[in-house]
Amino acid sequence: LQDEERRRKQQLEEIRKREAEERVKQQQEEERRWREEERAKREAEEKRRQEEEYYTRLEVERRRQHEEAERKLLTPDEPAGFNSYTGNSTGVVGSGEVYKDLRDKWTRSQEQENSIPSDAPESLTFKERQRLFSQGKEVSNKVKASRKLMELENELNTKQ
Repeated sequence: LQDEERRRKQQLEEIRKREAEERVKQQQEEERRWREEERAKREAEEKRRQEEEYYTRLEVERRRQHEEAERKLLTPDEPAGFNSYTGNSTGVVGSGEVYKDLRDKWTRSQEQENSIPSDAPESLTFKERQRLFSQGKEVSNKVKASRKLMELENELNTKQ
């Protein structure tokens, strides 16, 4: 009877010990999960904050560019008079400076685009070269050689 009672006590102790170990493991696992969740939350918050800063910087730059473009459109090249009643430029200002109408500037730039430049193609702007190319005209007088051809020429030159 005493042996059986000792055995039962021993079994109870082992069961209690296992249960205690199990509780410790569960607590450790819960703490690990909690730390992992907190880390993930911090990372997500940091990423969100960085994205917010990025888009804020983009928006600030977009506004700056918009304001600059608006300022360029609204500011004439030289100080000038403008009659808001008729919507026309007055032409001459009291200081003797003449108002340059931006519409005139635009038509002049269109005329330049439509004229055929007589300069060498290399001195043309990209837009002009692109326009000439689309019209099927020669945009460069440089001869382009393939890399392989250049290598062969170099080999021949070094062997001589």
